[in-house]
Amino acid sequence: MQGQLEVATGQVVSAGQSALLALSQYRAGKTLDGAADTSLQDALTDIASEQSKTAALDVTTPAQRSLQQRTTSAIDRVAVDVSAARAALQEGSPDRLLQAEDRMRSAVDVADAWSTRLGKGAP
Repeated sequence: MQGQLEVATGQVVSAGQSALLALSQYRAGKTLDGAADTSLQDALTDIASEQSKTAALDVTTPAQRSLQQRTTSAIDRVAVDVSAARAALQEGSPDRLLQAEDRMRSAVDVADAWSTRLGKGAP
């Protein structure tokens, strides 16, 4: 099960990094808001898929439940922050978008660190 959690978290990290790249390109004027919005929506779709997979795992011990809960928390944080960035993009608020991007980067970093810990046999 721990391997499945690691894979799910890794997929969420990848989706979050793609969303960050889309925002970076948008802010640099290399892409239009519609393309960035589509990238963020795609990331949210990918994250939702991993949320479902994580929730559906059969946990039988308190230790497994703890790992599942910590993974769910990391994944949910990325989902919330990607969603907030998408809302800021749709509003056309540069300041709010920058703040949302910073929060999203932090959430992706936390999820990435958790994925690494899972890969190393985190308790």
